[in-house]
Amino acid sequence: MLPHLLSRGIGSSTSSNGLLNYAFVVLIAAVFTGPGFAGVAISASVDSEDSSLCFKPADWVGKYPSKSGDHASGRFFDLPCVHRKLKAILSSADFNLVVNRLTVDAPIQMMGNYLLVARCEAHNCPSSHAMVIIDTEKRNYFVGLYRRSASVSITKWYATDEDPYYLPTEIRESFLRKHEPRP
Repeated sequence: MLPHLLSRGIGSSTSSNGLLNYAFVVLIAAVFTGPGFAGVAISASVDSEDSSLCFKPADWVGKYPSKSGDHASGRFFDLPCVHRKLKAILSSADFNLVVNRLTVDAPIQMMGNYLLVARCEAHNCPSSHAMVIIDTEKRNYFVGLYRRSASVSITKWYATDEDPYYLPTEIRESFLRKHEPRP
């Protein structure tokens, strides 16, 4: 059974120096199925100033996000538009988790108009993983995080303008399939 995720972004503003900033972030605790399962969805409206992609999605499909390969731009998360968007919507701890601490990468996939970038913790993938999802048409970003310990499971969703609930079912299921079920 898929969890029902709820979130709502409120307002946006641009600071005087033109850097992206958001005025409000609303946390809404969601109710998930299963004992000990907690979830949070966080959404922030960010300015359209950074609404274009600074990369061609087709250039990254099948590539690993932490490897520069033949990309002059380096790692996927070092691309200016990706780095800025993730910094704008994620807490600093979760930004560090996604960009630096989760070091095992899956090849980047394209599912419809969504680019999927999955990462996990070495030797602990089913219990600690993240998925960055970019709607290449609407330029919306979504980040799903999952952490499980012996006593609790936590799922967090961050998003720019759209609620993660409206992601295609196959994308939400792809994220959930990476979880390790409790015995």
